[in-house]
Amino acid sequence: MALVLFFWSCVLFAAGADQTSCVRKAEEAIRINNCEGALLILAACSQDSSVVLLKGRAFHALFNADSAIKYLGMSDNGYSTADDVLLALAESMLWKKNFKGAEKHFGRVKNRRTVNFLKIAGMYLEMRGKLPEAVALYDSLMMVDKQMWTGAMRKAQVLSWMKHFEEATILFSQVAANTAAPQDVRMSAVIRRAEVRSWQSDFSAARHDLDSLIEVNTRTVLRSPILDRTKEALQLKGLVLEWEGKYQDAKAAYKNILLLDPNDKRAKLSLEKLLWVK
Repeated sequence: MALVLFFWSCVLFAAGADQTSCVRKAEEAIRINNCEGALLILAACSQDSSVVLLKGRAFHALFNADSAIKYLGMSDNGYSTADDVLLALAESMLWKKNFKGAEKHFGRVKNRRTVNFLKIAGMYLEMRGKLPEAVALYDSLMMVDKQMWTGAMRKAQVLSWMKHFEEATILFSQVAANTAAPQDVRMSAVIRRAEVRSWQSDFSAARHDLDSLIEVNTRTVLRSPILDRTKEALQLKGLVLEWEGKYQDAKAAYKNILLLDPNDKRAKLSLEKLLWVK
């Protein structure tokens, strides 16, 4: 009997060690943003509560709202759920425009001064059309977030929708000049600044902004997210050229997108709309 008990204790210990290793590998994959890989790892783990939660986190990081809500919801015990789980649930529900569901989870968050809470609350206010409140919240975010460009980008975007173009342009310019910000964020700031200038019919300045990105970033082989921002710059340049009535040049911009990514659906659609241009 003692030998039997010893044998099964060894089996259970090994299984526990394997499960711990499995979970740790998945956690590391999520940490380095390899969420598809994390899900493959988790499929081989025993499906306990820690695995369910990690699946929820991975699906949330992949912007898969339905699956994130499913697995994060299974991890919500209703009384002592961690704030980050509640916020991920709220954000996933906002992606589905389930405002009541998001509000329910927001209401249970204990610490409402964290960067993550302010970011998601700002998105909620934007989606509800409460733009002045969103601007005020992003001011708070910029005070607590070491990566100030996140709040600055959102504040500038909201200000542009409110037609506060000068303030928006200044903020976008500040982010674009911030060497601490990631390259793709600085590129986004230049693109959004160009967009604001185009709304003011300052097409020459808008194209100058966009060309400054395009010329630098089409000289080498690009990977996402730099590739995505370069395509976005070309797409906006094509649109600006259309507004100027320069349809041949617009077609050239869209064709340049397809040189970077032959499968870009948006560029193909833009070219189809200009088939009448010879």
